[in-house]
Amino acid sequence: MLLFSCNSDKKVLPREFADTEKHRIEFLNSYILLPNQFKKSNLEEFESLVNSDQTNSEYASIQLNGLKNIKKYSPDLEIFIDKNNYSNTISFELGETVEFDEGVVPYYSYLLENQLQISTSKTGIKYESLESDFIKLKYLKAIKLKFKQTFDGNVKYFTQYIISYKLKTFNVIVTNIEDLDYQFILQSFSN
Repeated sequence: MLLFSCNSDKKVLPREFADTEKHRIEFLNSYILLPNQFKKSNLEEFESLVNSDQTNSEYASIQLNGLKNIKKYSPDLEIFIDKNNYSNTISFELGETVEFDEGVVPYYSYLLENQLQISTSKTGIKYESLESDFIKLKYLKAIKLKFKQTFDGNVKYFTQYIISYKLKTFNVIVTNIEDLDYQFILQSFSN
């Protein structure tokens, strides 16, 4: 799938990219298009937003602790925060390089669902699996897992992409309240 199509010397973006902005992901040495309401941030700024919010829910604190744990084990973490709602995030995390194919999707899905069930007993967040899929683009292979999270009557959506791209493996994790997973951003890696 092409990111750009030519139309009389003009580059025309697909409709999904109409309201996007280009951001550099340092550890990938690459640019990615994200919805323009997301701005590059860091763990400290996210923590400050969580701590300064008078309506801060316990869920936001749980999300913050999750990001802190990721940062502890993977220093290559980049976070983008929705300017309109700080609990909507897109994060990128570099992992160990692994090769995979469509056959591992059910196994990984099973392992993650079991891990999330253990997490439920600790955090109280309930998870409902919505989707598990294998995505293959030109130079990219990805496992997509999407869950609905329920906590204290609030609903949030969590989508994880495990991506193998040009000899690197990384996670893209999207959390939001609107049931959007932004799969179209994977097209940024199709060139």
